[in-house]
Amino acid sequence: MRKAFMAMSALVFGVVLSVLMIEVGMRVAGLSYPIFFVPDPMAGGHMWPHLKAWWNHEGNAYVEVNSFGYRDKEHDKTKGQGEFRIAFLGDSFTAALQVDFEDTYLSVIRRELAHCQALSGREVVPMNFGISGFGTAQAITVLQGLAWDFDPDLVVLNFTANDFTDNSPAWGGRGVKPFYVFDEKGLLVRDDSFRTSPEFVKRNSPLSQWRREFIQQSRFLQLLVELRAALSRRQLTAKAELTVGGRFQRPPEEEKVKDAWRVTEGVVSLFAEEVRARDRDFVLLVTPSGKQVNPDPEYRAQRMEVIGPENLFYWNRRIQAFAEEREMEVVNLDQEMFDYSVRNQVCLYGFENAVPCGGHWNEEGHRLAGERTAESICALLESSNAKDPTVPR
Repeated sequence: MRKAFMAMSALVFGVVLSVLMIEVGMRVAGLSYPIFFVPDPMAGGHMWPHLKAWWNHEGNAYVEVNSFGYRDKEHDKTKGQGEFRIAFLGDSFTAALQVDFEDTYLSVIRRELAHCQALSGREVVPMNFGISGFGTAQAITVLQGLAWDFDPDLVVLNFTANDFTDNSPAWGGRGVKPFYVFDEKGLLVRDDSFRTSPEFVKRNSPLSQWRREFIQQSRFLQLLVELRAALSRRQLTAKAELTVGGRFQRPPEEEKVKDAWRVTEGVVSLFAEEVRARDRDFVLLVTPSGKQVNPDPEYRAQRMEVIGPENLFYWNRRIQAFAEEREMEVVNLDQEMFDYSVRNQVCLYGFENAVPCGGHWNEEGHRLAGERTAESICALLESSNAKDPTVPR
């Protein structure tokens, strides 16, 4: 018994010592894998408030989160004199965790609009309300529940390819976030039932909150969570490719795809109506995927064999036409990003530590997107001022 006890004690001591060495080593090396996202009863989730950490899953950027749980500095809800505020809403392309904040398209727009005569020297203040994984339903929920409190003059909604599946409960996520669904009268209504779902209640429980706080204090526990999360991310990426594929790159045939289109178009309309009701300007920013603007001719040829050359920008052009029919201001980046990538043989997406030419915008992608969007915003403001120069904006 004594020998067994001594052996067990030695084993426990060895494990504890190893854990402590890993903990100390990670701290000395500056390695950490903190929890970035926490549940939120308003929109399903936001970032860990006041977090300051390096994001290195894709790209490498220092991320600072404000008290509301969004990647941005603190903003006073009372608009400063001479400020022109722009609320940016959307998913990971707006959160832009992959690049430094000064390299994001939001910051590029701020710098470019400093030369816009329509603003007459007003200070442009971008406000980031984007969260990775958000769909349009979550974006409009944040607009109504938080962004309007900051009195933006202009609202920009960044729309991406995965918004279709993010907006439709048929593709998953029913118990963890809000959706818009059609009721028996054919009206689009918000479904907030996730707030009482067992999965969300468990995520938001005091025990889960304590567990997250405990993990946040330990580099070793963060590493264990990260290893498990990395495997999960690979599985989810592979599953998404198999289930979604090119279904939104061509006219829909499946009822599941048609429903995602109907819901998405309905929610985009609601978003625009929400902004118009406040007498604010609205811009729909249509963002292509890295696959659509890949500069490699062999890659494009293989992709065209699957979806057909006429369908390369199918979903982009369709959502643009839908929005323009309803007199929305649309900035569609597909052709410009494609031409730029091919002409210069440069990837606007991707990082060395992630998918080459895929995933999210790199610094060059943000620069091009910001400059193009700023041009459209300035033209929109000049047009609005010309129609009624007496109305303060």
